[in-house]
Amino acid sequence: MAKILIIDDRAVNRQFLTTLLGYQHHDLREAADGAEGLRIAREQRPDLIISDVLMPTMDGYEFVRQLREDLAVGQTPVVFSTAHYLSRESQALAEKCGVASIIYKPCEPQTVLDIVSAALQRRVEPEPAAAPEAEEFDHEHQRLLTNKLAETTNQLRDAHGKLTALIELSTELAGERDPVELLDRYCSVAREVIGARWTLVVLLDHDRKTIQHFCMVGLDLDDSPPLRSALLETGVFKTLMNEGQTICLSDVTSIPATLRLPDSLPRAASLLVAPLAMRGRVDGWICLADKLGFDAFSEQDKQLAEALAAKMAVAYDNARLYSESMKYASKLETEISERKRVEDQLRLQSAALESAANAIMITDANGKIIWVNPAFSRTTGYSFEEAVGRNPRLLNSGKQEPAFYEEMWKTILSGKVWRNTLINRCKGGTLNHEDLTITPILNQTGKITHFVAIKQDITELQQALSEVQEKNEELALMTQQLWQASKLATMGELAASIAHELNNPLATVGLRTENLLMQLPADSDQRKPLEIIAQEVDRMATLVNNLLQFSRRGHRQVSTVDPREEIMNSIEFVRYHLRNRKIEVVSEFADSLPTIQADRQQLRQLFLNLLTNASDAMPQGGMLTLRADSNGADAAMVAIDFVDTGEGIAAENLERIWDPFFTTKPEGKGTGLGLGICRRIVEEHGGEIDIQSGAGRGTTVHIVLPATTKEVASYTK
Repeated sequence: MAKILIIDDRAVNRQFLTTLLGYQHHDLREAADGAEGLRIAREQRPDLIISDVLMPTMDGYEFVRQLREDLAVGQTPVVFSTAHYLSRESQALAEKCGVASIIYKPCEPQTVLDIVSAALQRRVEPEPAAAPEAEEFDHEHQRLLTNKLAETTNQLRDAHGKLTALIELSTELAGERDPVELLDRYCSVAREVIGARWTLVVLLDHDRKTIQHFCMVGLDLDDSPPLRSALLETGVFKTLMNEGQTICLSDVTSIPATLRLPDSLPRAASLLVAPLAMRGRVDGWICLADKLGFDAFSEQDKQLAEALAAKMAVAYDNARLYSESMKYASKLETEISERKRVEDQLRLQSAALESAANAIMITDANGKIIWVNPAFSRTTGYSFEEAVGRNPRLLNSGKQEPAFYEEMWKTILSGKVWRNTLINRCKGGTLNHEDLTITPILNQTGKITHFVAIKQDITELQQALSEVQEKNEELALMTQQLWQASKLATMGELAASIAHELNNPLATVGLRTENLLMQLPADSDQRKPLEIIAQEVDRMATLVNNLLQFSRRGHRQVSTVDPREEIMNSIEFVRYHLRNRKIEVVSEFADSLPTIQADRQQLRQLFLNLLTNASDAMPQGGMLTLRADSNGADAAMVAIDFVDTGEGIAAENLERIWDPFFTTKPEGKGTGLGLGICRRIVEEHGGEIDIQSGAGRGTTVHIVLPATTKEVASYTK
């Protein structure tokens, strides 16, 4: 018993060797690449190493070279096991590494045992293996790997081309029902895939004494009785018919007459003939002559030809059976026309049910499933075996009320067709939206015997429709909001124009009133009415001026502002509106309040937006409390609160109030832009704004703005 280390990156190859050598009771070790094998060899000191050549991390040659450089294990005999390194250069490089034996895969078990036995016998008196020169070895090793990779690449490219051609052939001929067309196409593809100068396919009649059909590709011969007779009675084709085995010949000139081509065919240097076997007997053959680019056909060519021949035979036999069945059916059509019509109808119905894109389920009168089509299994996840025998309730999602199913059963039990949309649960737990139609099947007496349910999965359609509807609603809302915003902008411009027009008559009235007052003595009774007129004119002038400032657009003009004054000016601007709404305004301002640095126009817009929102929140009247006080260390901040007793904001809407165009006001009452503008104004002034509210609990808007610093205050003074 010897200790043997097996190195191969493929587990199946290691298993083959360990199983085979295990019968001889050897002590076996395994490694998946050269690096791991080198480590195990140094640790375990095996008597023999069997190594693959082409491996990741470290290939067989590099492994052997490093092994030979290690004095402790350098004399260990090594056997290569490979299916790739078959050239003379590969063997020479292996010998330079001290590898005398190579197992070529695939290999007979006895051959493996003989090579291992011989290698173990040689280890008794090992001859020192001279390590190759490093530079020469690296050069040879690299050149050999490059050549083999190039060969492998070409082989893969060739295999890919062949595979592509076979796939295209299978796809193209999947629905072909003409036997002659099948043979012609296979003949052409076989020549292209395997690579032959010419190809011949022959198919015999049922008695195997005459040729039913033959086709040629690469040959230009006339179809004649002598040619057909020669193909049947002489040479290699007759031998193949007798023996039924594939014949592969590389030197046709030196073979006996029983393996030669008939004289009517061109001479060939190499030949590959595979039988077309149908249901246990040879009914024809495919012949390929003169391998292109090579002296002979390879074992791979032989296997491919046999596979093509087998597929060709099955395809032809199926097509022939189909053709014969159609002919037979045509002959019987007169006698059994009615029966054929029913059978064709049933066959068509069965095929339609099987291949229908919609899911189909058939139940008995009690609702037990007796049949489902493949589309049912695809959409629900339940196989035919899992569904049959069960009740359709296995798809119940719980999304429909009991009344929904009661109405369904009432309809179908009355013999009527039921249609509706419902949500079903698949085997994996996902929910499907489905259009369902259930049709009762009645026998001749009018009794319901079965139900047929046809389902169409509309989940994706439902989702798409929902998304389109949401987008349409969003678009409509945004259009309305943008229209409202545009309308407000237009109204602002119109208000500015009107304010300008009002200034002139107000100035005239003011001057006339002032002149009249100057003409009247101080104790005149007529002075009181004129003074009231003068006050109202001043109030109107102030209102017009505020309107002009609010509508005027321009660059930010930051100045020192008393927030109390701006709040009161803003209240004056909407006082009439608040009074009509029966809203009581309460001002709670600190006696000593720092000023702030702000743009008066933006600050007034901020306060007017908040006053308007508070007014809209109290349609039945209420109280609006305005507070202003210093905040923070050294009164560095000014805190302003707007507190209303209105309807408040629901919790689900509180997080969205800052979103552009979001509003809870009725259509046409708001744009959804006000609070967003307020936050922008506050943040541009270095402050913060926060809203606390609840449904039915009123709303508090808390604003914090930086107070005027001492440096700025000194500079202003």
